[in-house]
Amino acid sequence: MEPLPPVDMTHPIVRHVWPLAKAPYDARLQAALVAFNEAHDDSLSFPLSPTDARRVAVWLRKEEMSTPTNANGHTYDLLNGRRDVLFPFVHSELSSKITWLQQAPCITCVADDKAEPGRMSFPIQAAPFSAQSVTPERLKRIKAAITADLAGRTYSGFKEPAFSRGRFCVNVVSIVPAKVHIKDVDNMIKGLLDAMSGVVYRDDKQIQHVSSHRVEHDGPKAFYLVSVLPVLDISSDVIDHELRISFAGAPPIDID
Repeated sequence: MEPLPPVDMTHPIVRHVWPLAKAPYDARLQAALVAFNEAHDDSLSFPLSPTDARRVAVWLRKEEMSTPTNANGHTYDLLNGRRDVLFPFVHSELSSKITWLQQAPCITCVADDKAEPGRMSFPIQAAPFSAQSVTPERLKRIKAAITADLAGRTYSGFKEPAFSRGRFCVNVVSIVPAKVHIKDVDNMIKGLLDAMSGVVYRDDKQIQHVSSHRVEHDGPKAFYLVSVLPVLDISSDVIDHELRISFAGAPPIDID
């Protein structure tokens, strides 16, 4: 395979943005604006007007698309970097794997490093259930039991909603016996998220992103492992906030 073209180390994006790959989102946004100002001999600052935001966004996109490619069509990415993320080569046992799934970092959400409390991880020792497969009366009892259990955990600080404001990324691992009827991975968390409302967070509308894993095993144990991470708005690292998607001119699906 032909090697990638050399990186232009003098490019303003490379000089200002690349060194901040692991920095908070606002520092990266500021660095992108510094790069734009240098390239255009301008002095823009945040907050940007919609017109200026579009100017910066168009320039960033043009610079990204204009980087040289090799014969295989590969290039380096001006606006995408790599971060070191610890991952296991192998797991010695199943308990290690499910704990890692519970606490694995989200690669899409922007963590709110200033939020108090920060990430919280905890088990819920209730068999994963589907809100669609139980009677309304039993569903109400299950939710009430989970809510009461969480509220009684003084060590977790759940006497009042731990996350009273903000947005959250929730990761749920559902551990189920392989011999029982396997429920849909999405249905197993809908009732659980509702049961955590008013205790872990005030309202499940605060949830911005959900990850759900189902792990089957040969034993009888069934429970949840949950992790809640405070995050910033999903578009917090975006320059131009006006949505421009054409779908190649295809019309919307008529569902009426």
